[in-house]
Amino acid sequence: MTGQECILFVRGNGRTFFPVVGLNHGYFPVHRDARTGDAQVLHADGRLLYNTQELDPVADNTRVAHGPLDRPLTPQGFSAQIQQQRSAILSREKQK
Repeated sequence: MTGQECILFVRGNGRTFFPVVGLNHGYFPVHRDARTGDAQVLHADGRLLYNTQELDPVADNTRVAHGPLDRPLTPQGFSAQIQQQRSAILSREKQK
């Protein structure tokens, strides 16, 4: 949608018909609070995203509970968690 802010994970951009990784699994809309302008990352289905662990395809994350002090991820927080996970994976691969 034109003008919509989102985070996309793409692969083969320019070479494939639909480069978003995993279809909706690589699409994260960003919601901005109209009053404050604060940005929050959402799942593709519109639910707030609190932690990238919710995206683990192996775990059953259909009933993730969040406490009253938990805050949804901001785009910056989401990026930081993805970078941390990527660094951890690369570190483990180097140790093999």
